[in-house]
Amino acid sequence: TQGIVQMLDNVNIVVSATADGIQQFRAGALYASGGTINVGTDGQASLGKKIELQGDIGAKDDGSLVNVMLDQPASYLQGNVAEQAGGVVNLTVSHGATWKPVYDNRYGSFYDENDINTFSKQYFIHENSLNRLTLSDGGIVDLAWDDATRDPFVNQRILTISTLTGDGGIFKLHSNLAHGIADQISIGAASTAQNALIDVTYDPALASPGLTPDTSPAGEALVVNASPLSMTFTGKVDSYNLYTYTPQLRNNNDGTWTLTSLHITNVEVDPGGTIITSPSAPVRDAGRAGAALHDLFVHGKLNNLQ
Repeated sequence: TQGIVQMLDNVNIVVSATADGIQQFRAGALYASGGTINVGTDGQASLGKKIELQGDIGAKDDGSLVNVMLDQPASYLQGNVAEQAGGVVNLTVSHGATWKPVYDNRYGSFYDENDINTFSKQYFIHENSLNRLTLSDGGIVDLAWDDATRDPFVNQRILTISTLTGDGGIFKLHSNLAHGIADQISIGAASTAQNALIDVTYDPALASPGLTPDTSPAGEALVVNASPLSMTFTGKVDSYNLYTYTPQLRNNNDGTWTLTSLHITNVEVDPGGTIITSPSAPVRDAGRAGAALHDLFVHGKLNNLQ
């Protein structure tokens, strides 16, 4: 882009990539090189529009800027964010909108010409990152959006945010307390966010029948591996397999926070009076421009650019 591209209405962009195992592939929803793109905002204030983006967002070179504001419950970004050579992406997520970071290579996010493994859409990573994020007022970062029963003991996810602003955001993740592991969030020291919620949407123990408050899943698993000492995290009530529970967190007083239990507060009962402990699916709903980006990751993986 050159100049300013202002998207004033509702926006729905869905892109896909085709991998042939040889050539580079890339699918980007938004890309700026030498200009500005505003989506859901005029660059300052919200436009109050529904924004639906499937694909990565990128900005390359000094003077390149992408501003995306997701502040409606139906708004979301399913994709990653990358900046190269001075480009800037400002992503704001609030009021029930969701960012769904992608840990596989469906959009070619992690293509590396020096690594043949990354030539496939099936390639996946465990650690993802972005430079800056504004997350507030019930905005959601969902590490669990694409697999409702992913076990972090087998496939852990880690997200690093260099600079986080805003309060009252929600991080959705998975745990496996029996094995002492969970997905993790890392918040950079320059962040000004004061608080956020941790929503553990799945732990394999919750599939067990007959759990009670006295037998709530317990253990120790790090969920925040770095954050400013001034920042606090609180467990958010959720439900799975007819159990309602609250994650219990321990402040380790060094910027890290540990999940110690999923304290069960209620077990639902069917109309016949029988406690249902093993339904076939969770009670909670489990979930729900290309060529111009082709050179964004030629020499490095996402957010590890030279």
